[in-house]
Amino acid sequence: MNYTMIALSGLLCTIPYLQKCELDHHDDDHDDDHGGELYWAEGPQVDVPAGDLVGWSECFSNLYDQSEPDLTQDILGQDCTGSKLLMACRQVGADNFQVLAMGERADVLFDTDAQPNGTHEANGVAWYFSADFSWGFAAAGDDVNRSSCDSVFGGPETNSDLRLCWHTVGDGIAPGWRCGADEDLNDSRDFERFVFEAD
Repeated sequence: MNYTMIALSGLLCTIPYLQKCELDHHDDDHDDDHGGELYWAEGPQVDVPAGDLVGWSECFSNLYDQSEPDLTQDILGQDCTGSKLLMACRQVGADNFQVLAMGERADVLFDTDAQPNGTHEANGVAWYFSADFSWGFAAAGDDVNRSSCDSVFGGPETNSDLRLCWHTVGDGIAPGWRCGADEDLNDSRDFERFVFEAD
């Protein structure tokens, strides 16, 4: 392709009704290291088969009744270091994840401190993170009720099935709290939670 053709292609990409250039660019951004397409979706997703997570590597998992004492140094500092992160949960033994969401690392870990309604929206997801309050997501545009985890007990909520929240205490992941519409999972050995990474 000569310079004239490259310039013409670039010009065509600026015409609003020609969408292919934008789609091709998006696909290139989400290729995995093996030359395949990285599974990427906007907004929280439900009932996703584990086999669909092409290009993602599991870097953390435990049961909802368990804790992990070092979140930032061990989990995020050594195990889950990818430029993209995916949070997911499901019932133990299930083939499909009940709910999951993914985003750029900086968005998933955007520190919203202990604000009850504080979120950071990116990729169709309302993210929140604090190493000493809670970590999770809802659908973009939906309010959260963090106390410390997002809960229906804080008031009416929309899209309950598109929410996930884990308690964090003293820079650790603590037991609980929700996987989709299922809440009060602090003592549950029936649900498991995951972090995946990709570059």
